[in-house]
Amino acid sequence: MKQIIPFKKDLPFKTKVSEITSISLEREINVEEEGIITGVFHITGNYKMNEGSINRDDFSFDLPFDITLDPRYDISTVKADIDDFYYDVINSDTLSVNIDLFIENYLNRTSNNYSDDIFIDYDGYLKENKY
Repeated sequence: MKQIIPFKKDLPFKTKVSEITSISLEREINVEEEGIITGVFHITGNYKMNEGSINRDDFSFDLPFDITLDPRYDISTVKADIDDFYYDVINSDTLSVNIDLFIENYLNRTSNNYSDDIFIDYDGYLKENKY
C-alpha cells in the first residue's frame, strides 16, 4: 500500500563547490481532486567555494512536480510525503539530488480494496528549476 516514486535532478552552481556546509529540503505537496498530486521541493543551503575558506555562499532551488494517478484510484484516501533525500556534488559544480516521494493509502474505486500497485504518470525528472 506504499509506492515510492524517485525523482532525480542535476542542479548547476554558478561557481565551484568545495563543500556543502548545510542543506535543507522542504516540500509543498497537494493532492488535487482530479487525481493529480502537485508540489514543489525547496532545496536550500550554503557551501564553501574553497577548502580553506570561511566564507559561505547560499543556494536555493525550487523543483516543481506533477504526478497523475490512474482514474480508478480514489484520490481522497491518498497520502504523499518524502521518504528519502540524498545528494552528491559532481565535478565540483553540480548538485545531484535524489528525492524519493511515497504515495500510500490509495483505494481502488472498482474493488474498494487498497492496492499495492498504482499506475502513475510522471517522468522521474523534475521540471526546470529556479536558482
